Amino acid sequence: MKNMKKISKAILLSAVFFGFLADNIEAKFISTIDKSSKITMEEYPYAEFVKNFSEEIISVQEEHLTHEQAQQRFVDITNQYIAVENISRFLMGTIYRKKNPEERTKIRKCVLNLLATRLVSELPHGKSTKIEITDVKKIGTGKLARWNVYVKYTIDNKKYEVIFHVYDTKSGRKIFDAVKDNVSMKKIQRADIDGKMRNVGENKFLKDFYKKYDVKYYPKNPV
Repeated sequence: MKNMKKISKAILLSAVFFGFLADNIEAKFISTIDKSSKITMEEYPYAEFVKNFSEEIISVQEEHLTHEQAQQRFVDITNQYIAVENISRFLMGTIYRKKNPEERTKIRKCVLNLLATRLVSELPHGKSTKIEITDVKKIGTGKLARWNVYVKYTIDNKKYEVIFHVYDTKSGRKIFDAVKDNVSMKKIQRADIDGKMRNVGENKFLKDFYKKYDVKYYPKNPV
């Protein structure tokens, strides 16, 4: 029972991966990169990348879109900034690895729609938002190097600190994970999916997953 409570709490926290960025926001917001943090020229592009990602999410509300239009915009933003293929591999584990290329494409599409749907479902109205990139740290070297981008969000006078894990990939710079309160959002989502597969089995899980997320929203140039 204690484990179930922990998992339930973790699943609720997983909305933070994207959803908290859109919580209590309006069109007007402040976005900065902290000059006092001594971010170097090498680090600056990663800080700017995460800053642009945050701004894109928040700016959707400026456009006064319908639900479907907003969903499509979030699909495009997710496709542009998030490492959908990597996250698909991580979330689905052996299921993804044993599927053929066509089925893998379908899974990636569904994962992309899952992430984008979370953005829309967590988007209320009102209040103001401040985005501040406070630091960037390089972890590792070479092709395996990861850039941790530290962001402070002030939403309705409440402060949230998030660390985005950014990598350089063949298809460009991508966000692989976000960590809040020492909790990896990618790992929380994996725990949620693992729990559902244990409860209903792999085949039933995929059937339900496809039914819910194999929908019409898809970027024009999927990565």
